[in-house]
Amino acid sequence: MALRPQRRGTPFDRVVLESVGLIRRIGAARLRDRGDLDDFTQAVVLRVYANRDSVRDEERLANWIGVVAKNAAHNWNAKRRAFPTDLLPDMPDTGASPLERLEDEERWEALIRALTRLDKRHQDVLQAAYLQELGPAAMKARYGLSSAAIAMRLGRARRALRRQLGVAAGLLAWFTWRPKARAFGEVPVGSGRMSTTFSLMTSTLIVGWLGITAHSIEQAPVDLAMISPDGDTAMRIAQLDRMSAEFRPRVTLISGGVTSGEEGRMSKVLDIAPTHPYTTSVAGLERMLQAGGQSEWSPTRLQGVLGHAFSFVMREGAGTVFQEAYLDYRGGDAHFIEMLPDLGLRIQSFQATRQDEEDDWNQLKVDAWTAVRASIDRGIPAMAWNPMSHQQEEDGLSAQLWGLIVGYDESDETYTVRHQFVGDGAEAFTVRYDALGHSGQSWFCVLVCDAVDQVDAASVHANTLRNAVGLANGTRFGPQDIGYRVDATGFAAYELWGEALASGAAPAKKSGRHAWELRIAREHAAAYLRELVDVFADATPELQEAATHYDREVETLRELEHLSGVAEEAGGFTEDTGAEARDLLTAALQADRDAITKVAAAIAVFEASR
Repeated sequence: MALRPQRRGTPFDRVVLESVGLIRRIGAARLRDRGDLDDFTQAVVLRVYANRDSVRDEERLANWIGVVAKNAAHNWNAKRRAFPTDLLPDMPDTGASPLERLEDEERWEALIRALTRLDKRHQDVLQAAYLQELGPAAMKARYGLSSAAIAMRLGRARRALRRQLGVAAGLLAWFTWRPKARAFGEVPVGSGRMSTTFSLMTSTLIVGWLGITAHSIEQAPVDLAMISPDGDTAMRIAQLDRMSAEFRPRVTLISGGVTSGEEGRMSKVLDIAPTHPYTTSVAGLERMLQAGGQSEWSPTRLQGVLGHAFSFVMREGAGTVFQEAYLDYRGGDAHFIEMLPDLGLRIQSFQATRQDEEDDWNQLKVDAWTAVRASIDRGIPAMAWNPMSHQQEEDGLSAQLWGLIVGYDESDETYTVRHQFVGDGAEAFTVRYDALGHSGQSWFCVLVCDAVDQVDAASVHANTLRNAVGLANGTRFGPQDIGYRVDATGFAAYELWGEALASGAAPAKKSGRHAWELRIAREHAAAYLRELVDVFADATPELQEAATHYDREVETLRELEHLSGVAEEAGGFTEDTGAEARDLLTAALQADRDAITKVAAAIAVFEASR
C-alpha cells in the first residue's frame, strides 16, 4: 500500500510536479536521442528548482517551466558527442554485447518455462498462431470455430501466459527493448532502464511531497510504463488513484469539447460523437475509421459491407425479432467482429462473460483500460458493449448496445462515453472502467483499434455483393447460425411473415416494426449500390437498376408500415387490411428478388472484367 505524503507541497512544488509530463513531451519532440529523455527530465527539474527565485509571476510558472525545458533541450543537443577516431575501427560494433545475449537467453528460457506450464489447449493455440503462423482461414479450419471464438481463445491463452510470467504490464517492452548502439568511446548516459527509475525518483524527492519507502513510492503523474532493471516487477507510473485526493486534478467533461488535465496526460477527451442514426456498431466503427484516417468508409458503405443493408430474418407468427442482433450482439456471436479485417481494422478484442471460468475477469478489464488509454492518446476512440454500470442502468441511463469510449480520467479511473441513445450522442457521461460487463447478459466486450490498413476496395465490395446474394438466399447465414430463435432468413423470412399475415397470427404492431426496420435496411442497400458505381464503373447499369428496385421496395414497405399503424389503432388486422398487408409484402418481396437478380448480374460483370 502506498504511503500518503508526509507533508503538503507548496504551490510551486505542485506546479513542478504537474509539469513533468510537459517537460517530457518537450524533450521527446526536441531531443536528438530519445534515450536521453529521463536524464533530460531530471536535469530540467533540477534547473527549475535552482532558479526558482527568478520567478516573478507564479501564475505563469508553467509557461516559464516550458521555456526552461525548451532552452535545456537546445543546449542538450549542442553537447559534443563522442565519435570514432582514426585509431579506432571505421565502424562501431552494433551487435549485441555478451550481457545482452545472456539477457536474451534468460528471457527466452523464462518464456519457454511459462509456455510449458500452460494447459495443452493454451499451448496449442499459441503455437498455431505465433510459431506455425497459421492464418485466419487455417485457424478456423483447424479448430472449427469462428474468428471471434478463436480471438477469444487466443486472448485467454495470452492472459494465462502473462500470469505465468508474473508481469502484468510492460512485457512487450521487456522482450523487445534494446539500447541504441553507441559510438566508440561514448559513455552510456540515459539509455538504461535504471536511469529512468533513478531520474524519476530523484525528481520526486526534490519536489518533496511524495513519500518513498523500500516497499512503495507515491507515484508521479507521468504516463510511463517501465520495468525495474533488478527484477521482473512491472511499475506503472500513472496510478493516480494512489495520489492524495486533495492534489488530484479535477476535470469537468464538456460535451463536444476536448478536455484534459494540467499536463494533458492524466485525462483526455476526444471531440468525437457517434454517427446517428445508424446501428450502434456502425455508429462507432465509422468514427473509429475516420479517426484512423480512412475517410472513404461512409456509414452507408459500412451498412453494406457488414451486411445490415441486405439482411432480414423472421420467426413464426411474425413476433419480436431484433433484426441486427446476430450481426452486432454476442447472442448471435457478433458476426461483424469477424469482418473487421475487411475494413482494414486491426482490433484488440477484450471480451468475456461471467460464465467463462477461464477468463480472469478483473485482469481483462485492467488490460482493456490500458489499451483504451493508449488508443485515446493516439486520437482513436474505442467501442464498448453496454458501456454503463449496473447502477447507471437501474437509474435509467439508456446506453444499451455499442457505445464510443472517447476519453479517460486516470484520477478517478473512468471512461468518458458517448452513445447515440444518450442525447443523440451529444451528451458525454462517465463510467468506471471496471463497472462494464454487469449489464444485460454480463458480456464484457471492448474493441480497441491497433491500426487501420489500406484494403483492396474492389475485392471487399465484390465480396459484399456476393454476401448480399447469400443473405437473400439463406446460404450465408441460416437459422442455425444465429444465437437466438429465428425460423427463416432472406427471401424465406418474407414468406414466413406472409404466412402469419394470411393466418391472422401476425400482430399489427410487430408488423409495423418489421416494415420499418426492413425499410431502413433497404434504404441503405439502395444508397450503397449507388456509391459502388465509382468502384465498379463497368457494372453501372446493373447497380443502378438494383438500386431502383430497392427504391420500389422502400416505398412499398412505407405503405405497409402505415397500414400496420392504422390496423394497430383499430385493434388488429381485419380480413381486408390483412389481405392488403399481404399484397404489399408480396410486392416488397418481388422488388427484393429483382434487386438481387441485378446484384448477381453486377458480380458477373465485375468477374468478367478482371
